[in-house]
Amino acid sequence: MSYSFLHRSKKLNIAVEIKNRSNRYLFYPFIIILIFSTIIYSQNKSATENTKGGPEDTAFRLVRASYAKPDSVLKEVDLLLKRINPQTDEAKYAAYLYVKGYLTQRYRKFLQAKEIFLRVLEISSKHNLMKLNTDTFIKLGYIEITLTKYDKAAEYFFGAEKKAVEINNPGLRAQALNGLGILHYVLKDFDYAEKYLNEASQIAGELEDDWLSASVYEHKGLLKLDTPDFPKAQEYFRKAYDHWLKTNDKFRLAGIYDNFGIIDRRLEKFKEAKAYFLKSIQIKKEIGDSLGLVWSMSFIVDINVTQGNLKEAVKYLENTLSLHIKYGDERGIGHVVFLLSDYLEKMGNYRKALFYNKWYWAKKDSGYAMQKASSIAELQRKHELSNKELQIKFLEEKDSARKKFQYLLITSLIILSVSLMILAVNFGKSKKYARQLEETGKQLNLQNEELGRLNNSLQNVISDKDNLIGIIGHDIKNPFLAIKGYSEILLKEYKELPESEAQEMLNHIISGINDLDNLLSNLIQWARLNAGKYKLNPENINVKNEIDTTLRLYNPLAKLKKLNFDLKCENDLFVRADRQMFNIIIRNLISNAIKFSKPDGNIEIHSHIKESEVLVSVSDFGVGMDEDKLSQIFTGNIESLPGTFHEKGTGLGLQLVQNMTDLNDGRIWAESKVGEFTSFRLVLPAGYKSNEIG
Repeated sequence: MSYSFLHRSKKLNIAVEIKNRSNRYLFYPFIIILIFSTIIYSQNKSATENTKGGPEDTAFRLVRASYAKPDSVLKEVDLLLKRINPQTDEAKYAAYLYVKGYLTQRYRKFLQAKEIFLRVLEISSKHNLMKLNTDTFIKLGYIEITLTKYDKAAEYFFGAEKKAVEINNPGLRAQALNGLGILHYVLKDFDYAEKYLNEASQIAGELEDDWLSASVYEHKGLLKLDTPDFPKAQEYFRKAYDHWLKTNDKFRLAGIYDNFGIIDRRLEKFKEAKAYFLKSIQIKKEIGDSLGLVWSMSFIVDINVTQGNLKEAVKYLENTLSLHIKYGDERGIGHVVFLLSDYLEKMGNYRKALFYNKWYWAKKDSGYAMQKASSIAELQRKHELSNKELQIKFLEEKDSARKKFQYLLITSLIILSVSLMILAVNFGKSKKYARQLEETGKQLNLQNEELGRLNNSLQNVISDKDNLIGIIGHDIKNPFLAIKGYSEILLKEYKELPESEAQEMLNHIISGINDLDNLLSNLIQWARLNAGKYKLNPENINVKNEIDTTLRLYNPLAKLKKLNFDLKCENDLFVRADRQMFNIIIRNLISNAIKFSKPDGNIEIHSHIKESEVLVSVSDFGVGMDEDKLSQIFTGNIESLPGTFHEKGTGLGLQLVQNMTDLNDGRIWAESKVGEFTSFRLVLPAGYKSNEIG
C-alpha cells in the first residue's frame, strides 16, 4: 500500500470527522430549543386540560339540552339531585343545582331561582368551580333586574366580568358585558347600554360563538326598539331568530315573536302584531311558561284596548296582577299597574286610576331613579378602578412572560452562537460568524429597548393608579363624612333644631353632594382621557343653551352664597366642539367661579364671536390670584385652594379643562388680581346652525 494512498485516506478520515463534529455541533442548539419548546407546550397543555371536563361541563351540557326540551331536562335533574349525596359529592350536586336554577329562572320563578343560585355560589366558591361561579353571578344579575334591584344586578355583572378576566374566559366576560348592556337599557342609559353591547358583540365575533352573538343581537334589538329605530331592531331580532330557530330554543323563540309583535304594534300593524303574539302564546303553552303567557296576553289586551274593550282589559289585568306578585316579577307588576292606571283613567274611574298611578311611581322611584343615581354610579367607578388594577396586573404578567421568553431566546441564541463559532473556526468562516454575532447583538438591543418601553408604560399606569387612590382616599372621603355627619344630626335632632339651623345643615349637604358629583365626573373623564379611550365627536353646539343648562344645575349652590349670574350671550351663537367636553369645561369654570366668589357677589358669563372664533369668559369678583399661582393653575402642579366657604377640590378640574380645550382646537387663559377678580377666557372654533349648511 503506497504512502500517497495512506495519506489520502487519512485526509479523507479527518474531513469526515470534521464534518461529523460540525453536524453534531449544529444539531445541539436545535435539541436544546426542542427541549424548551416541549416544556412550554406541556405546561400550556396541562393548563388547558385542567379547564376541560368535570361538573361544570356537565352543567353547561344539560343547559344546552334544555333549549328544545326544558320539561324533560328539569325532571331528569330533579331525579339526579335526589340520588346525589351533597355531603360526599358536593361539586356534582352544585352542577345539577345550577341547571335546576337555570330552568327555574326560565319558568320565571325568580325568587326560588335566586335561592338556588345563591346556594350554587356558596358551593362553587368552596370547590373553586370558577366557570360555574362566574356564570351564576351573571344569572343572579338578570334575576335582580327582574326584581328591580338594579344596584345589586350591577354588582353581580361587574363581579362576573372581573372573575371572567381573572380566569381568562372571554366568553363569560362577553356574557357579563351583555348583562350590563341590558341593565343600562332598562335604566334608559342608552349610551352605556350600546357601549357594553358593542364590546360583547366584538368578543362574540372573535370567538365565533353563534349563541353568544344571537343573545347580543336580541339585546341590541331591544335597544333599537326604544331609540326608536324599528328597521335596525327588526334586523337584529331576525339574526337572533335565525339562531334560536336552528337550536330550537323555545323560550328564546317565544321572546323573539313577542319582540316582532311589539314592533308591529308600535307601527300600528295590529293584525300582524297579534299574529306574532299568538305564536308566542302557543309556544309558551307547550312549555308551560304560565307567567310568560300572561305577558303575551297583556300585549294582545293592549291591542284590544285600541278597539274600545277597556272594561274587559282592566278585568284581565287585575286578575294577572296576583300572578306577577306571586312570582316576584317586579318589572311585570310595574308594567301591569301602569296599564291599569292608563285604562282606568280613560274609563273615567279616576280614584282607582290614581291608586294604580301612585303604586307605579312608588315602584319606579324606589327601583330606578335612586339606585341609578347613586349605587350604580359608585359601582361603575369602583369597576373602572378595578379594571385599572387588572390592567396593571396584566402588564406585570406580560412583562414577566416576556422576560422568561427573553431568557429562553437568549439562552438559545448563545448556544447557537457558540455552535456557529466552532463551525466558523473549523471551516475558516470567521467573517460570516462575526456578521451573525453582530446581528444577534442588534436583536438583543431591540428587545432591551422594547422591555424598557414596557417598563415605562407600567410605571405610568402605577402612577395613575396611585394618583386615583390618593384622590379617592382624601377628597371623596371628606364630603362623605360631612354629609353623613349633618344627616345623622338632622335625623336625631330635627324636632329640636331651629329651622334656620336645619336649613343651614341641608345647604351643607347639598353643597357636599354637588362637590362629589363634579369630582366624580372629573375623575371619570380624566381616567378616560389618560387611558386613550375617549372618541372625540365634534358637533355644532348652541352656546347659550348649554350655559343655561349648567346654570340651572348650579343655581342651588349659588343661592347658598347669594350669588347672581350675569349672562350675556346671543341666542344663535354656536361653537364647533365635542358636546360632552364643552359641558365639562363650562361646568368646571362656573363651579370654580362660585367656589371663590364672596357672598352677595356677581358672576359674569359673557360670550361673543370674533371672525371665525367664539370667546366665552367666566369672571368672579372674589379672592383673586397672584402671578405665581396664575402661571401654574393649568399644570396640576399646585394644590387646590379652599373656597370662600372652605370648599375643597382636587386640582383636576382646570387641568382637565386645559386638556379638553386643546383636544377641541381651542385656547384658554386666565387673568386675575388678588382681592379683586379672576376671569377665565375660553376660545373655540365657531360653529353654525343646521340650516346654514350648504
